[in-house]
Amino acid sequence: MNFDLIFLSYQVALLVLVGSVLAAVIAWLLRSWAARMERAHLLAKLDAEHDLRARLQEQLDQTKATTATVSADDKAAEEQCLAALQQRDEAERQASEALNRARGLQEQLERAQRVSAEYETLRLRVVELEKSESQLRTDLDEALSRVRDDSSHEPTPEASVPIVETATPTLTEVPAQKPLPSKLFSTPVVHPPVEPIEPDDEFEFPPAPTRPIEDIARHRAPLREGPKPDAEKLSALLSDLREMTAKAKSEEKRKVLEARATMIAATLARIDSLAADPDDLTEIRGIKAGIQKQLLDVGVCTFMQVAAWTATEIDVIMNLPGIKQRPIKDKWQEQARELVDIKRWQREK
Repeated sequence: MNFDLIFLSYQVALLVLVGSVLAAVIAWLLRSWAARMERAHLLAKLDAEHDLRARLQEQLDQTKATTATVSADDKAAEEQCLAALQQRDEAERQASEALNRARGLQEQLERAQRVSAEYETLRLRVVELEKSESQLRTDLDEALSRVRDDSSHEPTPEASVPIVETATPTLTEVPAQKPLPSKLFSTPVVHPPVEPIEPDDEFEFPPAPTRPIEDIARHRAPLREGPKPDAEKLSALLSDLREMTAKAKSEEKRKVLEARATMIAATLARIDSLAADPDDLTEIRGIKAGIQKQLLDVGVCTFMQVAAWTATEIDVIMNLPGIKQRPIKDKWQEQARELVDIKRWQREK
């Protein structure tokens, strides 16, 4: 009985041991399978990440290439714009020179026409004098022949007196007009040749002859009135410029801002007189409507201001956007002085 129980207990224990071993083996197998599955999942995920990183790198390379292409295109477009601006400035300069040459040629043509008209008048006068001299010579020859015919007869002393009396008026009437010297009619009238104007090259023409302001203003339309400066806007701009001057880091920029602020402050000091009689600055060659607006923003609205610019103020104007060397190249101050004289002349008239 006891042996059966012991044997049964041994069998139970053996079964429990075998079950435990089987459970451990099954658990190990399951853990191994789960580890392999997890490893396979991680490898798949890692491959996907590698693929994604490769695609992102490819897109990044494409983006860099596109950016480089766009930058090159932008640079080329900027260079083309700069070249176009230079060509435009050069074309404006050549147009200005051509206009000056045309004015010079027009002045010379007018002078040549006046000289030709004077020559024609003198020629007609010489022809008339030749006709008058011929008529006078004919009359004088006739009178002398009559005197000779009368004197060839032997008149009595009583008859000689009336002959002389009748001949005297004829002889005195003929020289009433002074006989012209024969040298004037023996020498033909030769007009001096008008030499054609042949410039040395394409861009060097003789300068146009200067004309008085009265001649220029007489054929010029009255000068137009321009826009008036805004005092409030100029005051706000002056405040901003002073703040920018205080914050300026470079000495050059600070000097430019100070000069611009000084110009606007001087304009504000005489804003009443400027606003009463503003000029249309587009009368000056080279100043368009946009440039006139920029000049108005810094308080420039009269020809007198442009004519009285100092070197510092010219530097301030040339630092405005899009103006550059135009004041010097187009000679704004010389034109402004001429327009001031024209305006004064028209006002006096």
